[in-house]
Amino acid sequence: MTGIGFLIWGAPGWGLWFDLHEDDAKQKDDPRRDTAFVKFIDAISFGSDHVAMFWRHGLFVAPYLAVVAWAYAAPVVTLFAPVFAVLGVLAYALKKLSGLGNRHSEFAIGAFWWALVLAVFLSASG
Repeated sequence: MTGIGFLIWGAPGWGLWFDLHEDDAKQKDDPRRDTAFVKFIDAISFGSDHVAMFWRHGLFVAPYLAVVAWAYAAPVVTLFAPVFAVLGVLAYALKKLSGLGNRHSEFAIGAFWWALVLAVFLSASG
C-alpha cells in the first residue's frame, strides 16, 4: 500500500514549482504549462510556487493516507497530509535560503517520507 501511495505521490510533474519562483522567466514558455495537471495546480495556487508545492505534496499523499485511515480505522492519519505538505515546501525553501542545492531538498523529502511511513504505521497499528 505504501509503495502505491509513493507512486501516486511521485508520478505527476514537479519541475515548474520546486524552484519557488527562481526560474519563472525561463519557464514562461515551458510546454509543460499546457498540461491539464499544471493548469489545475496553477489555478488552485493563485500563481504561487509555494502554494503549488503545498498542493503538490498534500494532494498526492492524501489518497494513500485516506486508504490507510479507512483500512485501519485511524482517521488521524489524514491529518498528516498538510503536515507533510508544509515540510515539503520547507525543504525546497531551505534550498533557496541556504544555497545548498536541490540534492539536500530531495534528501529531506526522502526523510519526510520515511517519517510519514513510520507515523502512519504507529498511528494505524495502535
